[in-house]
Amino acid sequence: MSNYKLAGSLAAVLLLAGCGTNATAPQVQDLSFNRQQADKPVSYQVHRGDTLYSIAWQHDVDFRQLAALNNIEAPYNLRPGQTLRLSAAGDASTPTVASSQGATTSPLGSSSDDTDDSWLVTSDAEDADGAVDASGTLPPAGQPSSSTVDSKGNDVGTAVAGETTAEKPAKQQYSPVANVAWQWPVKGKVVGDFTQSRNITAGIDIAGQKGQSVKAAGPGIVVYAGNGVRGYGNLIIIKHNDHFLSAYAHNQSLNVKENDVVSAGQTIATMGNSDADQVALHFEIRKDGQPQDPLNYLPDQA
Repeated sequence: MSNYKLAGSLAAVLLLAGCGTNATAPQVQDLSFNRQQADKPVSYQVHRGDTLYSIAWQHDVDFRQLAALNNIEAPYNLRPGQTLRLSAAGDASTPTVASSQGATTSPLGSSSDDTDDSWLVTSDAEDADGAVDASGTLPPAGQPSSSTVDSKGNDVGTAVAGETTAEKPAKQQYSPVANVAWQWPVKGKVVGDFTQSRNITAGIDIAGQKGQSVKAAGPGIVVYAGNGVRGYGNLIIIKHNDHFLSAYAHNQSLNVKENDVVSAGQTIATMGNSDADQVALHFEIRKDGQPQDPLNYLPDQA
């Protein structure tokens, strides 16, 4: 190519680039987070045996937020086939619009009010051991009350989808503890750490023998007992207070049911390998719906 033709081509390219430039910086849709969350559903169809707690656990949502999103009051009556929203419009799973200067605006098609998460306020009195302000917290006006206790301060328990009544004898009363004195659910070697990428669920795996007793890591009320949460096998979820819940997965058998009140150290299941390739207890602790490293709460093993 001659020098004249080369110069002409460059001039044409520069001219076109200049015509495409304007004073307003273009907006760029940030899809990085959205790609990571592409497989996260925005709704869930209730199945028989579900509880609001098990649905919230399966989708990494705080049960109070899930209740508020769907205007459901405790004890959270559900019916099979019912559709629940899993997130508010314009929450973190919705791509945002960022300018080339780095300024971020509201998500597409939403208002700034859509991302309000003031329903959840962490108490200043809360510490790493699970101590919480006994008064609890409430969502803002216009949302259902987050209170899950009756006038006597006892937890109202949970309804189970597809069951006509939630079995809860009068003697089954649980007053949520403000401070959870955590203890090991089984004695054994930790063979799966919280930070290991091979763990598809956030917790620890504790080795043991099939049939070994699995014990409650703290006092509480059973808010789920079943095998309907994918990846957990035979699962028990215990609610200790409105902030802290614990889960015991891959059990061989379950010794408790929803609305049973358990004490710390009480046998609740036997160890197994349901929905797992080896015998071990998968143990999780969640605070306000977020996974926590159990080793930060459990005492040193003797």
